[in-house]
Amino acid sequence: MVTNAKIGLGISFAIGDGASPEVFAAIAEVTGISGPGFDRDSVDATHTASPGNRREFIPGLSDEGSFSVNLNFTSVAYSALDLEKPKTVVTNYQVLFPSGAQTVQWDFSGFMTGLEADAPLEDVMSAVATFKITSVPTLVLT
Repeated sequence: MVTNAKIGLGISFAIGDGASPEVFAAIAEVTGISGPGFDRDSVDATHTASPGNRREFIPGLSDEGSFSVNLNFTSVAYSALDLEKPKTVVTNYQVLFPSGAQTVQWDFSGFMTGLEADAPLEDVMSAVATFKITSVPTLVLT
């Protein structure tokens, strides 16, 4: 069987402007993304008549985790991300994945929780922006 796997070359990350209809502005020179995560609490529901002297668990609340964008440090890209720092409202974000003939788009809401630059002496300057996801990410295939 031939694989359908792809490398991340061509991935893009964009920030929504909150208008209607919403317009998304791509951040330049993204080098990679990570996230979202998914985690669900397990809630102990054990009681005095639990069968077999075993603990019983029920599913608890879930959390979509965080999302990180890695990029080459450029004044344009860093400035666009720097505008996210003072925001105290949830913003819409979008990721477009390279997938050949079909467009794979991932939409989520969240807010920035971190922005860090790295400028090593003998390597490319980079930055990483981290966002807390506040919605269930939506995967759109077109």
